[in-house]
Amino acid sequence: MRKPDHCFYKHVLKETSTASSEAIFIDDKKENTLATQEVGMTGLLFDGTKADEVRGKAADSIA
Repeated sequence: MRKPDHCFYKHVLKETSTASSEAIFIDDKKENTLATQEVGMTGLLFDGTKADEVRGKAADSIA
């Protein structure tokens, strides 16, 4: 089981007792972020942006 298999993300959510709507996943591969979105998570594509900007994008996605 590995990314971008949906089972991977569902397993992580179950093991952490986290609802998919409460999870944010940041990755540098588009197929991985798309897969997270397909299971109800927020998926953000990391594109080499500075950490502060990524934090801002993450905060915006849950606001």
